[in-house]
Amino acid sequence: MSNINNDNQKELELENNLEELKKKLSVHDYYYDYADDHDSYTKGLAEMKEIRALITLCGRHGDDLYEEYVTLVNAGKLSVDGLKEWQ
Repeated sequence: MSNINNDNQKELELENNLEELKKKLSVHDYYYDYADDHDSYTKGLAEMKEIRALITLCGRHGDDLYEEYVTLVNAGKLSVDGLKEWQ
């Protein structure tokens, strides 16, 4: 019974972490490293560190979600203002 509760807890943590990652990815400025303004660059860098930490926690699922968002950015469906069409 303890293993079942532990597995459920891990699944819940993964779900919560993926949801948090999705939120951060949907509003992240993917072009922060091109910013002329140091504050914008610093903010983007800090956000990316948080995103990387969540990706690490989520493992393969986090990697897959990140790749989905990068694909959207590259396709022009995600801007610095967040999602345009997808979510």
